Amino acid sequence: MKKIIFILFIAFSLPVIITAQEDYKASCRNHKSHAAKIVPTEAQLAHMESMAFRSDTFDIVHYSIYLDEVDYGLKSIKSHCDVHFFPKMEDQNALHLDLLDLKVDSVLFEGAAVTFNYDSLMLHVYFDSLLTVNDTSIISVYYGGKPTIDPSGFGGFDFQDGYAYNLGIGLASIPHNFGRGWFPCFDNFVERSTYDFFVTTLNTQTAYCVGTHISTDSIDASRKRFHYSMQQPITTYQAAVAIADYRITRTMHEGIEKEIPIELVSKPQDTTKFKNSFAFIAESLDALEYWYGPYQWERVGYVITTVGAMEHPTCVAYPSSLGLNENPYNNMDIMSHELAHHWFGNLTTLTTAYDMWIKEGTSEYGYHLFTKEFLGDEEFFDLIASNQFDVIENAHRNDDGYRALSGMPFEYTYGTTTYQKGAAVIHNMHSYLGDSLFKVGVRAILDEFAYSHCDAADFESILSAATGKDMSSFFNDWIYAPGFSAFEIDSMHVSPNGNQYDIDLFIEQKLFHAPEYHEQVPMEVSFFDADWNQHVRKIELSGQHSIASLSLDFEPVFQILNHNSFLNNGQLSYLQTIREDDKYEFNRSKLAISVEGLQDSLLVFVEHVYGAPDPILREDLDIELSKNHYWLVDGINPEDAMINNVKFYYEGNHEDYLDYDLTNDSEDDIILLYRRNASEDWVEYPYAVKNKFIPGDGKGFFRADSLLFGQFTFGNGDYFAVNTKEDLLADSGIKIRPNPASDEIHVRLENQDQGTKLQIINQLGQVIWVEMTEGDRTKLNISGWLSGMYVLNVLDRNNKVICREKFVKI
Repeated sequence: MKKIIFILFIAFSLPVIITAQEDYKASCRNHKSHAAKIVPTEAQLAHMESMAFRSDTFDIVHYSIYLDEVDYGLKSIKSHCDVHFFPKMEDQNALHLDLLDLKVDSVLFEGAAVTFNYDSLMLHVYFDSLLTVNDTSIISVYYGGKPTIDPSGFGGFDFQDGYAYNLGIGLASIPHNFGRGWFPCFDNFVERSTYDFFVTTLNTQTAYCVGTHISTDSIDASRKRFHYSMQQPITTYQAAVAIADYRITRTMHEGIEKEIPIELVSKPQDTTKFKNSFAFIAESLDALEYWYGPYQWERVGYVITTVGAMEHPTCVAYPSSLGLNENPYNNMDIMSHELAHHWFGNLTTLTTAYDMWIKEGTSEYGYHLFTKEFLGDEEFFDLIASNQFDVIENAHRNDDGYRALSGMPFEYTYGTTTYQKGAAVIHNMHSYLGDSLFKVGVRAILDEFAYSHCDAADFESILSAATGKDMSSFFNDWIYAPGFSAFEIDSMHVSPNGNQYDIDLFIEQKLFHAPEYHEQVPMEVSFFDADWNQHVRKIELSGQHSIASLSLDFEPVFQILNHNSFLNNGQLSYLQTIREDDKYEFNRSKLAISVEGLQDSLLVFVEHVYGAPDPILREDLDIELSKNHYWLVDGINPEDAMINNVKFYYEGNHEDYLDYDLTNDSEDDIILLYRRNASEDWVEYPYAVKNKFIPGDGKGFFRADSLLFGQFTFGNGDYFAVNTKEDLLADSGIKIRPNPASDEIHVRLENQDQGTKLQIINQLGQVIWVEMTEGDRTKLNISGWLSGMYVLNVLDRNNKVICREKFVKI
């Protein structure tokens, strides 16, 4: 009995809505990526550059920060800071330090008072004589007051719920570095120094800082002083302190090179909750050491605060809303992201905020790698694909356009592009290099720029040198340019060759908001044999059209590209073996199916491609085709089962949505188009009826009673219905061999009258060749033609196109 399958086929295109929940307020990873967009003035940009250039003139080698009083009632501090520095250039008699909105009482130079000027932004210290190059001096700055909190609530020295702590990044401040919020400093990404922290607290309190705990000394009956020392040079935004009635829970972990202390710092009543929430911290550390190399810091330390997370090395500020929820799965992403910063962000940081992807993209990918090692490949690939769906659907909305990772405008520094696309592109880097070279490359960067900084050009140079692989194409396509590429198999030719089968794959590259076709792109192609076993081969693709030739020891019955998100690009897909009646949701491909009455297995592949489908080539039609997307539905259907009750949703209610180009004037003429494969032209799908949600809102769906394997997209224009399945599946009657071809093609016409006219049209729609033929065979020399897609039309005596076929010149 022939099985009947009913499939509900739904396209999901609803935007992901980010709300101001506490989770987002609480975390570096989420709060930073959803911060308000602050656009700096030209003067502010110039000031930020000058802040970095000061490091060319002076070297701040050490800070000794004395928090002498921390007043919870007034939310104020009283402090002094010894700044150890030396001039790197001649003729220097002034030092200019960043310090934000505190009161400066005095400045001492080598123990004697000196002249200074303070404007609430910068402290200008003047010396009576010129300083000697490379001769270290010390100034002591005495200051205090109520520290400024960043307007976003993330950044600065804050007092909340019995906690006093600083966060070294201010999300709504210019610049974002926020060391200046609590001590005088060179507040940039370049300057690195060692630190001593001397923190006076009540006897009931504990101070926790970056670095090594040196001592805790009693001052009097009610106070004590904590001394921490950080002898690994760090930037000002990485310096940190947290004060509360903390208790420290310590465990030891056997790392690659050493035993690593793990310290979780919380209030006594929260100790168990924090431990439960961080049940997977050891596994995360193992995974990150495996991929990024041995842990370089003396300990792993997380301290509960009210707002975070912030990656201060060995003293990560972690939000109570997450750290005390007791669900380690809910903490996997933020916990491992902040831990990964101890490699990228803390050990190696970026030269300027224009390359924020260097620390945020790599750290977010650290979470992905932890998922791979801890939960396995299936969860890893699902996370990779989910992240890419978020990127391609929402990054341009959140960041006001499609943006390159390098050269990021200031106001989008902490946006979705930096974090989520940054992670997606690091995954692509991983796929370009493979596991072994990826580990070699990232470790070489961390070695070369340990306790230092780099930009995109530095990253590329060291990565290429260490791996022996030229990564210039990768950086040009993925780091320095916006958008995405996607690839589709236009055609495949299989030729038996003894016990082997020679395969020629013609592949076309699509672009989605990318300026140029990507070059030297590695790609995986999956071939399926008659028993549905998958065989993966790697190929390399460049330019708009590529041909890949390889041999198999079986005859493939089905083939797909980029299965399991080998690359994060403009194609999101699922491959599903269906063995029982159920609902199968393919959300990332914007499809879902429901199966009823299944008696056998069915292999279904659904792919949503972001990029323009091939244009309609019929000259007699006025059709505007989608510029943005199409679907591929394919698979193995052994009994040619019926697939019914199908929905294709369109959404064009805003210019950021995929179908706005078709519905912004009117949705009355939007139609559903179909073609069996890339060799055919688009026709209107005959089984679909349009349904509008609210007339005029640009949203609706097509309901179809039957589904054929093939490609689907939307168009706008005159209707040109094809009435039957036989019409859709009819052979063109034209055979072109070879296809693709480089020198000549042989054309054979089947069931055509003699005396017909042949016409060839290029991709621009121009007629470049016409010839009358008296027989059913024609040979044509194309050796001098440009590479690309061409269409061969057969015209009757009235010059009407009666059939057509595509071919490719390579």
